[in-house]
Amino acid sequence: MEQDNNPLRDDALLKYMTELRAKDPTAFMDMVLSALKNHPDLAVSDIAPAEHKIRALTRMLKHFEGLENYEDCAFILDLKKKIEDGKDE
Repeated sequence: MEQDNNPLRDDALLKYMTELRAKDPTAFMDMVLSALKNHPDLAVSDIAPAEHKIRALTRMLKHFEGLENYEDCAFILDLKKKIEDGKDE
């Protein structure tokens, strides 16, 4: 079994993020994007299945495209590619 060394996997944090996603989706997306920008390596190496990460990043991409925030879209696309490239290893 693969060990999870991701410091962002905290029950209280995950509960807060779930509540935030329901109450304020924009703040939720901003928070997730900030975490990804600060720890992109964790997003790639996290034990979650690559398909789940790619699906979440695709949703984020649509959100930031809607805001015409193309700099963040470029970051998300780059991260998505790194995960896709690594999923066959």
